[in-house]
Amino acid sequence: MNDQTITLKDIAKRANTSTTTVYRVINNKEGVGNAMRKKILAISEEMGYSVNFAASALSKKKTPTLVLVFPKEDQYGKYFTSPMYEGYLKYKKECEKFSVRFLEYFFDIEEESILSILSELYNNPNITIDGLIIYPLRSNRVNNMLSKFEGKGIPIIFIEKELPEINRLSCVTTDEYQAGRIAGELLGRFIHFSGRVLICDADVTSLEEDMVSRANSTGCSDELTQVRPDLQCEKIHESYRQSKLQQVLAEKFERYDDIVGIYCTTARNTVVVMQVLQQIAVDHPLIFIGSEVFEESVSLLEKGTITCLINKNPFELGYQSLKQLFNHVVLGETIEKTLIINPRIVLRSNVSCFK
Repeated sequence: MNDQTITLKDIAKRANTSTTTVYRVINNKEGVGNAMRKKILAISEEMGYSVNFAASALSKKKTPTLVLVFPKEDQYGKYFTSPMYEGYLKYKKECEKFSVRFLEYFFDIEEESILSILSELYNNPNITIDGLIIYPLRSNRVNNMLSKFEGKGIPIIFIEKELPEINRLSCVTTDEYQAGRIAGELLGRFIHFSGRVLICDADVTSLEEDMVSRANSTGCSDELTQVRPDLQCEKIHESYRQSKLQQVLAEKFERYDDIVGIYCTTARNTVVVMQVLQQIAVDHPLIFIGSEVFEESVSLLEKGTITCLINKNPFELGYQSLKQLFNHVVLGETIEKTLIINPRIVLRSNVSCFK
């Protein structure tokens, strides 16, 4: 073997250690014991490895710059994007011993806000971006702007949201269709009557209707069609903005007396449905499956208002996004084109494991 085919991962496997430890030894960093250091150096020499710092990309520049473009915390985003950002910060802290520059930019969930940040980054001659992590909004203008970064050869990692038109380095996401199928199976098992199931699947991060992903709600309805054909699925696409979702739900409960189940595909929708259910009287059993674990959803889960939660593990999404980019840019590793974080089922009996 030669140094062009050997990676830090190969050496780490032989030494039974992590690629981060190998990186520290190869680059003469602190934090590795003498015995392990000697072992890694011996294996590296035996395998014919010579230092090829991040595929030579970083040998010309001491400090790589990794950029995060992320939503600001708002009234509803705190239930999902805040733990995602906490995951990012956790891995960032683990990188403290490395010479890496981190830049973070935060936008409102509005097209002009994210475009302004992306334009500033793209046109700023004082910032050389070695890697970009972004929680993208879905719109053609955002696509066009990101294609410029792609054209510069900047590695891009999407968190949770996929933009198929962009040739990104990786997307760290949840299998939305699987999450929906899980919710559908649970609804089918918990509901003991025929009736109507409402699926609230609005996504405020999709700014154009033809770019909205309905994978989650489709998974739920597909599963229910298979296991409970006696249940009628009705999808509600209105969002919480201008209280549209609240109004539609109130109208549905006034009009129909056979609503036996509700599924919310996002934390934002879950919060709204929680508020509506606390204001109206339902005189029959209602199965409510929400999304994500936060103080209010846990409280209603413990009270029995919420039957169960589908958790997409936003903390892990944020953590793995930075880890993937760091491993590629700094350690020179080849990473997965798509990294799936599997959804988890949260019940009253196991909710303590997720607090």
